[in-house]
Amino acid sequence: MLNYVEMLKLESHEEGGYFGLYYQSPNKVMPLSSRYKNDATEQRIERHAGSSIYFLLEKQGFSAWHRLKSDEIWHYYAGSSPIDIYIIDDNGRLKIYTLGHPNIIENALFQVVVKAGVWFAAKVRDELSFGLVGCTVSPGFEYHDFELAEKYRDQLVKQYPELTSIIDRFIKPNVIQSNNNHTYDHHVAPHKNQLSAKDYVRKLKLERYQEGGYFCLNYKAKDSVFSLDPHYKNNAATASSQKTKWDVSTQERSAGTSIYFLLDKQDFSAWHRLKSDEIWHYYDGSPIDIHIIDQYGNLNTHILGNPSMTKGASFQVVIQANDWVAAEVKDKLSFGLIGRTTSPGLKYGDFELADRKILLFQFPQHENIINRFTRITPTHSKSWPSKTTMIGYATVALVASLGLYSLFKENVISDIYVDDLKSRLQM
Repeated sequence: MLNYVEMLKLESHEEGGYFGLYYQSPNKVMPLSSRYKNDATEQRIERHAGSSIYFLLEKQGFSAWHRLKSDEIWHYYAGSSPIDIYIIDDNGRLKIYTLGHPNIIENALFQVVVKAGVWFAAKVRDELSFGLVGCTVSPGFEYHDFELAEKYRDQLVKQYPELTSIIDRFIKPNVIQSNNNHTYDHHVAPHKNQLSAKDYVRKLKLERYQEGGYFCLNYKAKDSVFSLDPHYKNNAATASSQKTKWDVSTQERSAGTSIYFLLDKQDFSAWHRLKSDEIWHYYDGSPIDIHIIDQYGNLNTHILGNPSMTKGASFQVVIQANDWVAAEVKDKLSFGLIGRTTSPGLKYGDFELADRKILLFQFPQHENIINRFTRITPTHSKSWPSKTTMIGYATVALVASLGLYSLFKENVISDIYVDDLKSRLQM
């Protein structure tokens, strides 16, 4: 019997369902939004850059109305039922999003973003089934950021009288289904891929990516954070003085970003590294082998996939900041569709594509795998689009050289915070 509660070491959650912390960033940030001020001192509080959990809903269980201080992205991993997410937006309108597998439910999404501060609830559509998801939060989740709506019931009904029935439906946490004597079988028969790689490229409006594969930006946080980690600093000596001066703007980032990413058949993600930690999330298709060379030169391979179908696989894999990473699909006749989230959010200067000669000089013991996953020139799909001229290739190469990550262009840091941040960083 397959039991995700035992496999992932999940515990009952006070909002309903089961959860387990998977990742908490070791890096600290200073959020610039006033939401994160200490109510007593009016000072901003340092946070972990990001966090991620597994979360399971099943049968009649549901996630009761609650809200967070940070944006949260829900990722659909497994189950025989989609999850309906109910959100009361800033204008008091009820919106319902379907988190699930587009192969099974046409309008379903692998990622749903819940904005900070809004009330939301969730339930499995099929009350005889279950849904397993991941939830990533940027800046990272803190327990005091979490607030159940039960004590605000009368206030919510008064404010949104037309939503009384749906508010009451999910107002009181249902933890009856979340007991410690869990015996539910989470086995699901493998589904046949109705959507091809080409279908996903069109459906998600993916574009060719400079590291290989296809991608699209799905989310960029509006909130900004100031990274307190030293590796974000860009130091340069001024012309008039040999003293080092920190460039404050290089440490400011959006709180988080998320993309869809697809690898097809023989294509691969070439060796590259980021300044932020990145989590890869498995959605559909072939499992993906993720090769990582860490800062000490150790080479490890992690399998991104469904652990119930692929031995040693995980729905989430974390790539630490500044580690070199490359990836390929296991099944060379198939494709792999994933999500990639970064905290703090990515901007163009954070992405570095490896130079083969330099990487071989640093890690000669890994010659074969370095050669295998570096390219001399940018690679392009031969079938998408079907008619690509040499001029078209040149255009794509030019875009790649400028960096598709320019989509992640930085927010401008507000001068009002600079003095305080300088003092905190002892600049």
